[in-house]
Amino acid sequence: MIALRKFLFCSLAAVCAASGALASFDFAALEAELAGPIRIETRQNRTFTGIPSSVTPERIAIRSRVDAGEVEVSFERADIRSLRLPGSGVLLVAVELIETGQTTDGLRLLRAFTNRRTPFLPYLSPAEGLELVEVAEHLLAAGDPLMAVSLGRQLEARLTGTEVARRLHAIRLKGLLNLDFAEDAREEARSWVAAEPFFVTSALGHYALARLALAENETERALDHLLEALVFAQPGAAEINRARALALELAAEIGDTATLEGLRRDLSGASPSP
Repeated sequence: MIALRKFLFCSLAAVCAASGALASFDFAALEAELAGPIRIETRQNRTFTGIPSSVTPERIAIRSRVDAGEVEVSFERADIRSLRLPGSGVLLVAVELIETGQTTDGLRLLRAFTNRRTPFLPYLSPAEGLELVEVAEHLLAAGDPLMAVSLGRQLEARLTGTEVARRLHAIRLKGLLNLDFAEDAREEARSWVAAEPFFVTSALGHYALARLALAENETERALDHLLEALVFAQPGAAEINRARALALELAAEIGDTATLEGLRRDLSGASPSP
């Protein structure tokens, strides 16, 4: 799957100038590719290709050309063995654009890719579902938390497993925090903290609670949330550097010299001064 996507990306990249500048892509053509024909393989080993005219959780209808005319064919979900959607390489282009600083264009393609895929969620394979988790993470990082949270919620009911549930929870929490949906974000953060083992593997929940406390001008409470994560964090815990940086800032702000010295000592690995 990954090798195929790389091949698709290279095929798309071939239309660029020799410099490889992604800005030369024809975005209208890429978006049109996403809206192209889909391919359906039925459980009776028959294959059909056409433009979707109707998509529901129970049925897909497509329009296919026959001779000089057109015919519409519909398929019950139970009769569909596999579904192939166009535009797989578009996702790689979108990510490459974002990673090279062309966020506006990359986000435009990510949104187009998401809007094309979401109606087909009931028909996608687990691997394609996991691909959409990555899309939600990219949407969040690129600055569209609303679409990221929306996509994540749609995926929750369709994907299983502890790791993917954790990733979706992180998308939800970060997105709600970025959207300033304080009460929803607080509920998600408390849920995250409650799910952590005694020795914290990720400071995300504590960091979010600290941010929410700061929004209410509760600096000391914010610092307490961060210190709880820092004291009980496992080595290499996720988000721990961000939590430590904010804790240093807050300890200095309120003049807590003992905490500030301890945080600096922990950061440097030095022994306590006598």
